[in-house]
Amino acid sequence: MGTLKTSEQLLADVEEELLAAQLEGSSDADQDVPIHSSPRDLRDIEKSTAWKDIKRRLLASLVSRRDQMEVLGENAGHPLAILSQLGNLQGEAFQIRTFLEMPERLAQQKEMELKDGEEEVRRDAAGRAAESR
Repeated sequence: MGTLKTSEQLLADVEEELLAAQLEGSSDADQDVPIHSSPRDLRDIEKSTAWKDIKRRLLASLVSRRDQMEVLGENAGHPLAILSQLGNLQGEAFQIRTFLEMPERLAQQKEMELKDGEEEVRRDAAGRAAESR
């Protein structure tokens, strides 16, 4: 078993996690990652047996995290430790929900990219047509 942290160490850990969460939340770096799959490919994933198996496991994990949050204060640990654990569980639950939504979100993003690309092609064609007159 590890050594117990002081309240100052726990507070520092919580502050560090909050800062990291704020920094991550302000970044749109994931928007810059190219999507090579088509929207149809991504939606086909959701229909697959493999995805259904993955989804069942993730949903079970999500339920487990929520159960853990409900009983978190029962052992009456240090309040900062409870807050830290709560933050970890909430973060894990958020990540699970985000992953569960990933195929649909990627499909929507790819559709927007394709739509934007089509509009850009039309504008370029219209601009060339206007120039040639």
